[in-house]
Amino acid sequence: MIKGDYDTAYGFLSPGSKDGISLDVYKRKIKQNIWRDVELAGPVDEAVKCEDQACKIELFVTIDYKTMHGLKTPVWESWVLENGNAWYVYR
Repeated sequence: MIKGDYDTAYGFLSPGSKDGISLDVYKRKIKQNIWRDVELAGPVDEAVKCEDQACKIELFVTIDYKTMHGLKTPVWESWVLENGNAWYVYR
């Protein structure tokens, strides 16, 4: 997302997420060219919570959006483990 490579970002979506949204629609729905930085919202053992094959990850994402430059906002991501791979669950 930071590099603006939305095709690669789409590749990280879980198979179920891809069933629900095509690459073209994904690219239209996400806010492009706003991503500046991302970091875990604390130590790994606090920011990453996993149960069975599902993980919730708390991040701080820094974006530049309209008149708000350098806006650091908390974000929770959901990831699933399937067939030995980690996949992002698109909301």
